[in-house]
Formats: sequence, C-alpha cells, structure tokens
Amino acid sequence: MKIFKEAKIFFGSMIVLSWLTVPFLGAKYIKKYKYAVGFISVFIFIESFVAKKFKWWSFPRPPLRYLTGEMALVLGPFIPGSLWIMRLTYGRFGLYMLLNLIADWLFIYPFQAMTKKLKMFQFGTVEKPQLLGIFLFKAVLMYGFQYFIDEKSNKEGPS
Repeated sequence: MKIFKEAKIFFGSMIVLSWLTVPFLGAKYIKKYKYAVGFISVFIFIESFVAKKFKWWSFPRPPLRYLTGEMALVLGPFIPGSLWIMRLTYGRFGLYMLLNLIADWLFIYPFQAMTKKLKMFQFGTVEKPQLLGIFLFKAVLMYGFQYFIDEKSNKEGPS
C-alpha cells in the first residue's frame, strides 16, 4: 500500500509541477501551439488503446482510478512539456528533434526505471528503442501539424 501511495504522490506532483510552468510560456505561444499539442494528445489517447490491445506496455497501478497512466502522463508533463519544446525550438527542426530526443530518452530510461520501482509502469511487447522511435515519430507529426497550420494561415493572410 505504501508503494501505491508513493505512486499517487509522484504522479500528482508531476502533474501539478508541470502545469505551474505554463503561465511562464506566454498566452501568445499557448494559443499558437495548442492545436498541434492537442492533436498529438488525441493521437496518444488513441495509441493507448492500440498499446493495450497489443500489450506494448502497462500501468499496473494507475495513479487514480479514473485516470489511466497514459492520461496522467499526457495531462501532466506531456502537454506543458510539448508547449515548452515548441516555444523554445519551433522553426529550428534539428534543435526541436534534439530536445525531443533528450526528453524522450529521459522518459524511457531513468524515468521508466523509477516508475518500475514504484510498480506503476512496465514494458510489454515493445522494446525501449522501439518506444523511442514511436516517440520521435509523434514529435515529427506534431511539428508537421504545426507547420501545416502556419502554412495555411500564411496563405490566408492576416485576419
């Protein structure tokens, strides 16, 4: 029971601390990147059903009964983190991918080791390098979606 309580505190802190950084982004950037980040968040939600069906990974002890492990990660560090990465690197694709590579590597290796100790997450049929590839693919999708939005708004002209 102690591990379960630690997991709830860990996930709860992660969600709250991530969102405490959002006001420092600036409303302009939240407004600019919200659709690309929202698109990938929905993509991840759909991906979680595929992952469950094919047993890619599991969250044996979700942080809250009504919040799956994936959703805790998306609502926690993923949305604010993606907004920050877009804010800091959009327009410099190489830097964007490098920062995503570092963040994804940290999640897959040290973060996953910590969540495994708390019995919150475990790998299934997907291997760590495959998961890194999946994460980087989603990073490219998000960047591409934002690029499409920008190109469309540039063609339409200023509102």
